[in-house]
Amino acid sequence: MIQLLKIEWHKIKSYAVFWVITGIILVLFLAVAIGAATANFKINVFYSAGFDTQKFFQFPFVWSSFAYLGIFFSHLLALLMIILIGNEFNYRMMRQQLVFGTERSQILLSKILLILFLPILMFILMIILSLTFGLIYTDNISFNKILGSSFFALNSYIQMVAFMSLGMLISLFLRSTGLSIIVYLGYIFFEAIFRLFVRAKLEDAVFFFPVKSISSLTPRPSINTAMNDMMKQQMNGFNDATMHFNEIITLIIPLVYVGIFLYLSYMIIKKRDL
Repeated sequence: MIQLLKIEWHKIKSYAVFWVITGIILVLFLAVAIGAATANFKINVFYSAGFDTQKFFQFPFVWSSFAYLGIFFSHLLALLMIILIGNEFNYRMMRQQLVFGTERSQILLSKILLILFLPILMFILMIILSLTFGLIYTDNISFNKILGSSFFALNSYIQMVAFMSLGMLISLFLRSTGLSIIVYLGYIFFEAIFRLFVRAKLEDAVFFFPVKSISSLTPRPSINTAMNDMMKQQMNGFNDATMHFNEIITLIIPLVYVGIFLYLSYMIIKKRDL
């Protein structure tokens, strides 16, 4: 596995576009995250509570806040994956690997390893920012409060992996960087439109759509704030076991889609001429 990862690294280390896009993603995320965390004003429009925006960056809410900001950058990572796969088709790198004896399953495994490793820096940056601003803005800090919603950081990592897997599938199928980017962005748009029609008849069904289910891993922080800060007082009969069950379902559905994306990617690599 390490050898496969070294091969992938050898492909991208001298690819200038990779470094430019990666740098843009990290710098933009850092700028947006710090800008959002340091802004201080009251909001009474976006949610019902009406409190300072900096409350979103206190423990435990800070985890969900930065995870939600990461959704846009998850899509950028997916576009980066599309570009990397497209570059391999342009230079027939996969075909060269087959000539030198690499198995098709190993080619897919190398791409999976790349998908798993590329978001790690973003994941670490998200944890550092969450801990930093959480410690700055939170009063009466406790161990339980710090770790309260830390699972959102892991959810964000899974979200990045899921969108990158979708990007890889589309790129392997179409083999064209430009067309793959158009199809990826177009699918996000058309799924959102289609969900509006489905929601009118069967609201719960929208959570089973690929993009929606993956995006649900990191819901808007206002929802989490309301649930954690007020709903327990307003819904005395709410069962914590039900909350945990919903969280598990929210995690399982995207993981199933990741499995589907990877299986379809393998079938493409296995059956088609690379």
